[in-house]
Amino acid sequence: MARTQVPSGQVKNYSILIEDLRDFAPQDGGGLDLIVLAGRIRNDNTVTDKSQQTVSLTASQTNYVELNSSGVASANTTGFSSGSIPIAEIVTASGSISSISDKRTWISKLTYGARVTHNSAQSVSSGAFFDLSFNTVIFDGGNFHDSGDPDHLTIPEDGIYFVVGNIQWESGAGNDIRARFRIGGLRYAQVAKAATGDRQFQVSTLVKASKGDAVEFEVAQLSGSSKDVEVVSGISPTLAIAKVI
Repeated sequence: MARTQVPSGQVKNYSILIEDLRDFAPQDGGGLDLIVLAGRIRNDNTVTDKSQQTVSLTASQTNYVELNSSGVASANTTGFSSGSIPIAEIVTASGSISSISDKRTWISKLTYGARVTHNSAQSVSSGAFFDLSFNTVIFDGGNFHDSGDPDHLTIPEDGIYFVVGNIQWESGAGNDIRARFRIGGLRYAQVAKAATGDRQFQVSTLVKASKGDAVEFEVAQLSGSSKDVEVVSGISPTLAIAKVI
């Protein structure tokens, strides 16, 4: 006997809701228009019902149709965006749709994680902790980083998170160099060591955090004069976070 596989997200209260299989289904709307059927989307604690949408496609291209976290459909010719919900991959001719490849998923966020860095050295005065700044996003699935406020990441939803930071001090940073996290106003995972020899730090922790908590990476040195946290590609300074639960 043949078997039919149904995504687990479509089984609710031990029943299969076939109508849900139509949520955000892509359909040819004629010409270069794609119809995205009505559907329901969850993002964090917000559930949104979206009406049917029409998306205009680019002629003679492969178009990538996707939803943002609010359920708004759009198309581009580059590829599916980080943090988006893929709907369909559409190949078009000069004035019509040639093929539709359904790429739907019912997960509102594909990832909850980010990694950021800074493109220049940061000077740290002796004797006080300093909040490192991060002006370059390596990836960001979940809108952790705000370019207008680059000295921290922001927790997008309640959960358990793994946080890791890396730095390298310039030579002569002294015999007491330190690093730690401040998350939601509380301090975690402070590490201190002599700067002779290895000047690189890695600090990590597992923490329960709430939506809106700021994640800051603080460093300090006691050399008696200002010293730099150096830029080393892929190593320093970096701050990374991932939602575990």
